Amino acid sequence: MKNSLILLLLLTGQISFAQYCGNSGPAQCTPSGTFITPGFYPVPSQLPSFVNGQASTTVLEFKNFNVVNFQGNFYTVNSLRIDSVGNLPAGLCWATNKVNNTFINQEQGCVRINGTPSGPAGEYKLKILVTVDVGVSLQVDAAAAGVNYYVRLIDSCSTAPAVDTLQIADFVGYNIPGCLYVSLGADQTACNGTNINLSSTITAGKAPFTYMWQSLSGDAVVCDTCASPSVLLTQNSSFAVSITDSTNAVATDTVNYSPIGSAINFAVVSAGADTFCIGGSVSLIAAYSDSVTYQWQWNTNDIVNANDTNFVALNTGLYTVFFTHANGCTATSNVISVVVNPLPVVTFQLPSDTVCVNASAFALSGENPTGGNFAGIGVSANMFTPATAGTGPRVLLYTFTDSNNCVNSAKDTILVEVCTGLEEITANDLLQLYPNPTNGSRVEVTVNSALAGSKMKVYDANGRLLKEIVLTNEKCALNISNMEAGVYMVKVENGAKIIQRKFVKE
Repeated sequence: MKNSLILLLLLTGQISFAQYCGNSGPAQCTPSGTFITPGFYPVPSQLPSFVNGQASTTVLEFKNFNVVNFQGNFYTVNSLRIDSVGNLPAGLCWATNKVNNTFINQEQGCVRINGTPSGPAGEYKLKILVTVDVGVSLQVDAAAAGVNYYVRLIDSCSTAPAVDTLQIADFVGYNIPGCLYVSLGADQTACNGTNINLSSTITAGKAPFTYMWQSLSGDAVVCDTCASPSVLLTQNSSFAVSITDSTNAVATDTVNYSPIGSAINFAVVSAGADTFCIGGSVSLIAAYSDSVTYQWQWNTNDIVNANDTNFVALNTGLYTVFFTHANGCTATSNVISVVVNPLPVVTFQLPSDTVCVNASAFALSGENPTGGNFAGIGVSANMFTPATAGTGPRVLLYTFTDSNNCVNSAKDTILVEVCTGLEEITANDLLQLYPNPTNGSRVEVTVNSALAGSKMKVYDANGRLLKEIVLTNEKCALNISNMEAGVYMVKVENGAKIIQRKFVKE
């Protein structure tokens, strides 16, 4: 806006006070006092639109001028009086915060516009007349002096037209179609005891929309501000929705629902935990009615021959029941989510398969993952005591529990021997197999010289003898090319002495 007002039109005559409300004064409005440049605020495009038929109030603010330019000469403004604010939409009037509508040099003031407008929708350029005191009184048309301001009038739910600052005519009308309409459709019927979802069809309006649902009679809506709330239908019920768009347009509609048949409970419950480990199960139970047939579904697909009121779930997924009533009604139950956790992968392979009976107790190892527990003859607190176990093969069990409380275990066998004449030689020193495990066709066998000439036998996991070889040297190559992947046992016999080790072919 200009710091000076160019006086282009000198008027004489009486003040018109067009569309004046009267009663100007501090009660009408309070200026914020934050503006630096003379002129009206806010810019017209930021002023809320008036809506036909809706009572409303809005406030314009302004800062008075310092000097005016008349016929090339600048004059200091002593005061400025607002005489009239014309061309307001019908039904609106104005008043200021000063009783006499007069403001001194650079004073800030405000104009309150209020009422219930009625008229053609469109944009109105205000006809503002002011009297400026520069030592003499000059009445000026603000628009002719370049100070233009506009207000907009819209029909309920319509979009206001854009501000046209180049507009010359006092008024440009707009035909703005498309008000906000909402429809809940025709009255409905649904099976007694089913959950229904209320929905609306919105025509025109300007998003976003807000919803307010109301139960006029009968059953209650679950969420009164949702776009599509649910209702458990058990009786004749009526519902209404009120929708408001971003222009504050409002539309409403109602719908009636009637239940079909007697009350039926179309629900499913679980008789135990819905989360368990592989090998477990949970029994799912549908509400019983002799007038209803059942079809269990897994992830929305029918389960073959699953037509009873009970179903045992073994797999992860979403379980529902599709009900069919004798009167033709159908309904889908609530969803039960079942989660089946896998068992942990557990392995256990002792570093040595043979130990002397008089050896000291030692901590068991070779398990994966760690953190589980060992059990078996001679085992206490995860320690193995050969003397307690006694001579012979001893099966040891390793058990592990994961974070889902799922349990798995693995076994390995250790041979406890008297070790006559060989007590000082460990099992690893007596017999070594390399590589182990292997995915090749040969395993290198290395024995202590004390075992040279001994018999070596190879067994599969089922105890069947596959090979028998006399160890003429301390090293030999065992051909395993014809063996399938699996676990095998190598035993070396030297009189009463037996040394055994396992190897794995991958």
